[in-house]
Amino acid sequence: MFAFFPYLKTSEPVRFRSVTIRSTDDATGLSAEAAKELELLRSMFFLRDHERIKRMSYAFSPDDAEETIATEFVRDISELREFLAYLYSSPHESSGEPFLRNEHSSLYIFRPKRFFRSLVENEHNVEPVQPPEYPDVDDRHEIPGYECEVDNRSMTWVTKGSRLYPPCIRFWLNISQDLARDFERIPQSARYDPVLAFFARRREAPSELYGRLLTALKWYNRSIGAVDVHPELTHFGR
Repeated sequence: MFAFFPYLKTSEPVRFRSVTIRSTDDATGLSAEAAKELELLRSMFFLRDHERIKRMSYAFSPDDAEETIATEFVRDISELREFLAYLYSSPHESSGEPFLRNEHSSLYIFRPKRFFRSLVENEHNVEPVQPPEYPDVDDRHEIPGYECEVDNRSMTWVTKGSRLYPPCIRFWLNISQDLARDFERIPQSARYDPVLAFFARRREAPSELYGRLLTALKWYNRSIGAVDVHPELTHFGR
């Protein structure tokens, strides 16, 4: 299982509970096969048109991980996603606009899966602009690929040759953003340090307070979303 933050980059690994976030140019700890999967998934993310994103952040959970460990991985990285959106919501000194929008912390979780090729291609009312790169189907008309869950809200399927674009148009990538450096500065912030300290602790059984605060964080993040705040930015082709 791979998890990607395609619109956030990091210069060094960042640890949050059971999850280690690395740059996509860092395959430390991956087998040769997993490293190939990392490169394949990395190649699917585009900013717009033919502009492929070069560096992103990702985390990995091995296939042989126990079910409880895999569940913990998904929970931890999903909650990290909410904290990251909050972290990058600080207002700009002059404009007052958030530094980054909620969509910049979008989380894509990929699970290997075989599926019908019809899930990734359409023959009705479309015109292919280049030959398809999808794998050939087997005797069951299935191909190898990945089931992709986006922000715990939507599901899609991808395979070799697929492209993934941002959730809204006129999307941008920030030059200075760096998870490793930004996490180092958190202890100096009265706004972010208490929140990270609260959410970074492991919990066998989350309390009611924990659930309420996590829900509050999610609603806050939605308020700084490019799509929710500016409906005209919605990517209708998604």
